[in-house]
Amino acid sequence: MDLQFAQRLGIRTLPAYLIAYGEEGALFQKLLGYSAFVVIIAKLTNGEIKPQNVEKNIENLRKLLKKHPLISPIEIREAFDFDTLDKAINFIAPLLESKEIKIIEAKNNFFIKSNR
Repeated sequence: MDLQFAQRLGIRTLPAYLIAYGEEGALFQKLLGYSAFVVIIAKLTNGEIKPQNVEKNIENLRKLLKKHPLISPIEIREAFDFDTLDKAINFIAPLLESKEIKIIEAKNNFFIKSNR
């Protein structure tokens, strides 16, 4: 179903982000950093939604994985504002070790999949 939805939207590359609020929405087919998300969300919501600092802890990672059971480490890096991909990968290590998540290999990259 995800592939069919992506095809209907015309998504050809990853990462791709569909950001919607009310009747407004925007699709981006490139890697966006935190500051770009802040600007886009501010425009789409007319400033109604403001950024919040997210504490870098396992419980917040679990909450993210519950909403997005298949996610790239790049998205985790951006969600928790890590300055390097290695820091994001180290952050998820406890969940890999406990087998709460697993790595799904993809061409030139990998995804994190929740086992819950």
